[in-house]
Amino acid sequence: MPRRLSILLVVLVLVAGAAVLRWSMTPKPGPGREGYLAGVKAAEAGATDAAAQSLQQAILLEPENGDYHAELGGVYLQAGRYDEAVAALQSAAFLSPNRPHVYCQLAQGLVETRRRADALQALDEALRRSPECPHALAVRGEQFLRDDNLKEALPAFQRLIELQPEFVLGYQKAGFLLLATHQIDEAVKVLEKGLTLAPAHPGMHALLGEAYQRRPRDPQAEHMAIQHFRAALRNNPEAAKAHAALGKLYLRRNDLDGARKELEQALALQPSLAEARYTLSQVAGRSGRRAEAARHLKLYEELQEAERQLAELQARALARPGDVEIHLQVVRLALQHRIPGAAERSLEAAVQADPANAEVRRLRSQLFLLQGKERRAAEELAVASRLPSSGTGPAKGGSTLR
Repeated sequence: MPRRLSILLVVLVLVAGAAVLRWSMTPKPGPGREGYLAGVKAAEAGATDAAAQSLQQAILLEPENGDYHAELGGVYLQAGRYDEAVAALQSAAFLSPNRPHVYCQLAQGLVETRRRADALQALDEALRRSPECPHALAVRGEQFLRDDNLKEALPAFQRLIELQPEFVLGYQKAGFLLLATHQIDEAVKVLEKGLTLAPAHPGMHALLGEAYQRRPRDPQAEHMAIQHFRAALRNNPEAAKAHAALGKLYLRRNDLDGARKELEQALALQPSLAEARYTLSQVAGRSGRRAEAARHLKLYEELQEAERQLAELQARALARPGDVEIHLQVVRLALQHRIPGAAERSLEAAVQADPANAEVRRLRSQLFLLQGKERRAAEELAVASRLPSSGTGPAKGGSTLR
């Protein structure tokens, strides 16, 4: 499942919910109102930096106005600036405690900064004030999902669909969880219903491709799987996985040329995709290219070893969340093998533990470059240049993989 896409969708829903409520909660005229309205207008236009600047000026003029803090928190959520979002939304919750959408947004920011206990507390408060709040249910389901608590996550998203049948993300999450719990037929029903609302949704097409792939007794299943994986390629940040799935299907058909084409495209998009590397070794072996098959298999084994080392380091980091050096070991290994997801999670924890660590900021810049976010990479590098050197270098005894 495309995790970053799902997180973005949750954030967008929460921001949209806040916008609906905004009209009934417009602040009374005051010295900061002009800046507030300018910030709202800039946020609606997608100019988050300008919006944040206007709202900060409004807060300077009216620091006790909870609406200004709430709007600023929503802007920071939209921009992915989760630490700043949490600070602004905590102020909003203190100043405007009777508005449950503030707690929903606060919970989302806390989820993104890996502050699980605080996130659950904010969710409990949001649901206490508004028990059927779809946004709170969405964030609670996401937290359960991150906890690998599928038993609790599934009913949260199923209830979300009941309450808000037009909420596309609910169908995607419920479909994923039904697949994860081997309820294939139910997953197909939920995902096909979701596609009636969003026919081009790449995430749901990818999940339906997987569902049909796991229906071996259905004579049309393979054709349907290929059709959905093809549809999942469009506008999908996880397109590499769809190409890899297509490669496996073509290999099953013994279409070696078709399989090779898909797998090579997958690896061009995501060189660290171990499954694609392994399948390509099988394709090369069946084609009689033994040297190529051995090369791909060796690279696959190196990726597997890197993932094993990452899992060990991540377990240590989870046990010692304030130990920045362990997080940095995870980041270096993940960046070395171009595994951005693992690097991103550990960098979030490292920034939270030590936001003034220059090495953390430099590595974050490298991650943004890997993700194609040149502007954010430059911003992080500028921050790092203004910080004193932390003296943190590559960990001794770290990975020797190349």
